[in-house]
Amino acid sequence: MVDITMNGEDITVEDGKTVLHAARDNDIYIPTLCNHSELSPYGGCRLCLVKIEGFRNYVPACTTPVSDGMVISTSEEGLNDLRKGILELILSEHPSSCIVCDERDECLELHGESTKAGRITGCRFCPNRRSCDLFDVVEKIEFNDFRIPVEYKELPLHRADPFVQRDMSICILCGRCVRVCEEIRGVGAIATVHRSHDTTIGTAFDQPLTDSGCVFCGACLDVCPTGAISSKTTRWAGVPDETVTSNCGMCSNGCRAVMQFKWGKFTNVEPVQDGDNWGQVCLRGRFASVTTVNSPMRLEYPKVRTGDIQQPVNWEKALDAVVEGLKAYSPDEIGVVASPFMTSEDAFLLQKVFRSIGCENIATASKMIGPLQMAWRGQVDRITSIGTRDDIDDADAILIVGSDLSLDNPVLQTRVHKAAEKGARTFIVTEHPHNAYRGADVLEEPCPTGLMEDVIAALDSAGSCEGCSGDGDHEGGWAGTIAHTLMAAERPVIMLGQEPFAVEEDGVAVSSLILKLFKAVSGKALLILWDGPNVQGLMGSACVPGIGLDGELLKEAGPNKPPLGDGIKALLLTEPVSDIPDGVEFVAYMGPYPFDGIERADVILPTCTYADSVGTIVAMDRLVGSIETRARPPTMAKRDFQVLMDLGGRLGAEGLSNIEDPYDISTSTFVDYHIGKHIKEMDVSADCGPVDPSSPVNPAGKWISGPLRYRGLDITEASEDLGAVVRKWGWTE
Repeated sequence: MVDITMNGEDITVEDGKTVLHAARDNDIYIPTLCNHSELSPYGGCRLCLVKIEGFRNYVPACTTPVSDGMVISTSEEGLNDLRKGILELILSEHPSSCIVCDERDECLELHGESTKAGRITGCRFCPNRRSCDLFDVVEKIEFNDFRIPVEYKELPLHRADPFVQRDMSICILCGRCVRVCEEIRGVGAIATVHRSHDTTIGTAFDQPLTDSGCVFCGACLDVCPTGAISSKTTRWAGVPDETVTSNCGMCSNGCRAVMQFKWGKFTNVEPVQDGDNWGQVCLRGRFASVTTVNSPMRLEYPKVRTGDIQQPVNWEKALDAVVEGLKAYSPDEIGVVASPFMTSEDAFLLQKVFRSIGCENIATASKMIGPLQMAWRGQVDRITSIGTRDDIDDADAILIVGSDLSLDNPVLQTRVHKAAEKGARTFIVTEHPHNAYRGADVLEEPCPTGLMEDVIAALDSAGSCEGCSGDGDHEGGWAGTIAHTLMAAERPVIMLGQEPFAVEEDGVAVSSLILKLFKAVSGKALLILWDGPNVQGLMGSACVPGIGLDGELLKEAGPNKPPLGDGIKALLLTEPVSDIPDGVEFVAYMGPYPFDGIERADVILPTCTYADSVGTIVAMDRLVGSIETRARPPTMAKRDFQVLMDLGGRLGAEGLSNIEDPYDISTSTFVDYHIGKHIKEMDVSADCGPVDPSSPVNPAGKWISGPLRYRGLDITEASEDLGAVVRKWGWTE
C-alpha cells in the first residue's frame, strides 16, 4: 500500500495501481475515452492528463503508476481547458451536432426509437445514443462549443460482413476494439491502418472480417464508445422494455448475460461484465441465439395425427392423445428422451412423471455420456469435470482434444489465451483446424485415438528426462512433445471436446486414454466440453439410465431398455432423433422446432426455448446458473414444465400436488443433491476400464447434436450470417 495526496485529500491505495484507478476507487472523476477496465493502459486519448508535483509536464493518469508520497491534482486551473481542446480535436472528425445541441434531452425523449438509417450522421441515427461514452465526457468537462471547423471523413460504410456493421466515419481511434480483440480474445482480427488523417480501424488490405480471423464474438461492440461498430441483428430493435440477467443456454459454458426484451420478444444479448465469463460472450450466444429463438420455424400449435395428416388441436385434445397413446403400452415398452437443452427442473419433472408410472427407459440425448460411462469404470454415477474453468488461467500446459473451441466453447478461449500469454504451451487436436486458436500448436486429427496412445507410450521417456522444462520439440514427434510438455508442467489442464464421440467406439477409446493420461501427468483440471448446455444438470436430475437422485447406481432398478432399442413401442421425445426405429408405433414430440422425421409424430406439443423458460442449468465445470426470461412464447407454445405438469396429472403421477412452478423444485431438496451429493468431482484414483455390463449406461443413440444444433434445429438455417461464417471456417457437421 502507498500513501498519496489527490486534490488535497490523503489517500491510501494499492501499490501498482495507476493514478486513474486510484481516482476511480475514491470517486474522483478523471475523463477518458481510450481506457477500459478490462484492457491494459493505452494513453491514446490524452483526456486523462493530470498534474503531479515534480513532473515537468502533465502526465496521463491511465498509464502512470502511483508511488509513495505522490501529490496529484486532477482539476487544477487550466487543466480542464486543455482537456476541452483535446476533445475538440477528437470531435473535429466526428458528427457532433448532438454534442452541443441544447435540445438533445428533449429529442431523446420525443424520439424514443432510433431512426432507421444505415449511415450515422448525428445522434438520432446512432445506436449508442442512449449510452454514449463520448457524450458523458462532454457533459462532465462542460464542453459546449466548437472553435475549429468540423471535417467529416465520409469513409465507406462496411455492411457486407455477417452480424456487424462498421461506420468508421464516427470512429475516434480510441483503440479499444483493437485491444479487446488482441488482449482478451487473442484473435487480432482488426488493427489501426493507414496514417495521418487517413488513419482508421480496419483489416489487413481492407479485407472482409470473415477473411481476417474474426470470430464474431461482439467484444468490439461492447467496448466501442461511439457506435462505430454496431450489431446488424439488433441495431434497430429499439429500447428494450425489460432486461434480465440470465445464463445463456446455447453451450456448456453457461455464460452470464443481459437478455433484452421488447414487447415480449427476445431482442438482444450483452455480456455481464463481472461474470465468470469475464464480460465475454460468443458468436452463437450473442447473435445466433436471437435469430434462433425468433425463428419463423418455431412450432406454434399442438397437433394430433388423423390418418396421414397432423391437424392443429387445442391443448386438452393433444394431451389426452398423448395419454391415450402411452397407456396402450406397458411401462417397459415406453421410451423417454430428455433434451440436454432442458432446465434441470424440467428434466427432474420429466423423469419423475415417467418413473412414477414404472417407466425406467429414460436417457439423455447426449453422444458423450454413454462412452464416458463405459470408459471410466467405477465412475458411471459421477461423470463430471475435474477442476474448474479458473484452473485454466494459471495452467502451464494445456491439451485440448476434439475441439478447436471456435464453436464448441469459444469463451474458454479467452482463458486459454491468458494462460498462453503467461507462457503455457497449448496443443489443440481437432478435425477442424481452420479457425483454431492461433497461439496453439494445432494438430489435424479426425480421430485422435492413435495420437493419444502414442502420447501415453512416450510418457515413460518423458518422465526420465531430468531437468526437462517441456519447451521445444522432442523425439517421437508431436506425441513425444506433448508427453514431455505435460510431464514437465506443474499445472497441466486437459479438455475433452465433442468430436471423438461422433462414433461411439472412438468416444470410449479416447475417453479412456484421456483419463489415463490425466492421472499419469497429475493434471490440475480435466474439463468435459459437453454437447449441450445442461448435460451435467440432466445427469444430476436422474435422466441417465440406472442413476438415481442420490447419484448412486440403481442396480436393483426395474427393466431398462434404451429408448430407441428393441422392445420400445412408444416414444416421448423432447429432443429430435435422426432415425425413429420401425418398431415404434406411437411417437409424441415435445419441442420448439420441427425436424427431419417429425412426420412420424402422432402428437406434437410445441414448447419453449431457453429464452422463454425459467430454471437451473449446470455448466461443464459444475457451475450452477439460472435461466430467467421475459419473452412471450409464440402463439400456443408452452414451457416444458407446464406441459409435463399437465401430462403428469393425466398419467396419475404422484408428488406433483405441491409443485406450482419450477422454483418449487429448485428450492427444495433438489438443490441439495444437485449441487451437493451428485455434482462433485470424480475420484481419479478409481480404476478405469470397461463398464460392468450389469450397470446400464446412457445410449450413444442417434442423437442430432453438435455445436451447430439447438434442440435439433440446424441454427445456420435460422441465421444466414452464421451459415456464412461457419462455411468460411470450413466447418461441417
